[in-house]
Amino acid sequence: MLRVACVAAGAVAAALAWVTFIGNPTSGYLAPVVTEGAQQFAQMMQGHGPHRELYRAADGAFSVPVWLSACGIGSVLVLCVLLSFGFLTACAAGRAPASGRTGWYALLDLLRRRWDNPRLLLVSLLALLWPLSVLLHLTTAGWELGNRMNAFAFISAGLVAAFGIARFWRDRAQWTRGIIAGFALALIAVGGMINGWGTAAVRTQYRAEGDALTVEPMGIDAAAWAARWLGPNQNFVTDRDNRVLLLTYGRQHIVTGSLSDATTADLFISPVIWEGLRDEIRDQRIDYLLVDMRLSTQPALVGTFFQPGEPAGLGLIPLDPTALQKWDGDERVSRVFDDGWIRIYDVRALQDAR
Repeated sequence: MLRVACVAAGAVAAALAWVTFIGNPTSGYLAPVVTEGAQQFAQMMQGHGPHRELYRAADGAFSVPVWLSACGIGSVLVLCVLLSFGFLTACAAGRAPASGRTGWYALLDLLRRRWDNPRLLLVSLLALLWPLSVLLHLTTAGWELGNRMNAFAFISAGLVAAFGIARFWRDRAQWTRGIIAGFALALIAVGGMINGWGTAAVRTQYRAEGDALTVEPMGIDAAAWAARWLGPNQNFVTDRDNRVLLLTYGRQHIVTGSLSDATTADLFISPVIWEGLRDEIRDQRIDYLLVDMRLSTQPALVGTFFQPGEPAGLGLIPLDPTALQKWDGDERVSRVFDDGWIRIYDVRALQDAR
């Protein structure tokens, strides 16, 4: 037990050292999310704080069907019941076989530090992170952290829930219990997908900057065309979701901005091609721009078109189509791809422009 504690302490110390001396942005990125999420949850429990509406898009344009929402909520309730029984069963399993104490007596033994299986104890305690991730889903500030933490916490939660199923089914194998257990597991699986994907679990029409709702055949085909006809590892600039397609299907190198205050958003929102844009193309050795004209038809679903640091409120309204098409007015720029909505411009000639 002492050896395990030393290894765990060493791992925690190494992680804290990395965050402090190497990954400095980590604490600044996570700390506000955790603190604001905790504050919002406390305010929500008191009845006068903001809360996040589940199973509905951020702009309120559409929501998940009622029956899928019921599956999502039902999976949480079923898993909570299984975790309750499973935790007590795991406590009993962690005691010496000769003790024979189960249920709340086993939990009392745990509090008295009468535990013979430290690995099972660790798994059982880590399973408690799953309810915490569910609570973070209810806040507008902490839902993203809760959504990411949910997948890792479920590793332990699934094992502990298996103890709950074993306790339910251990007396004798009855076909009715098998049906109930199978239904519970199916509900957890389907509801877990709904809770994890949210509104993206239901396929709708294209949504600008909507993560999974933005991925569709037109964008995939444009990225695949770039890989085939332009070759991999070209320096591309585009919006946040088309970057993912260019990286995966197009195998391109994505430029996200210079070390100065300028961002790649200026290349798309500026109404004219001015010297600062040419400097950005030259300094970053930008080869191609992928311009998605659909960004001029909808606001950004996630609130951001390009990257953090873009002008405040940019994602709240559609982009100016004239600004997106300004590259057609420069004779040194070539439009090498156009499918009606997505355009790829070759701007390599501007790298040497003065």
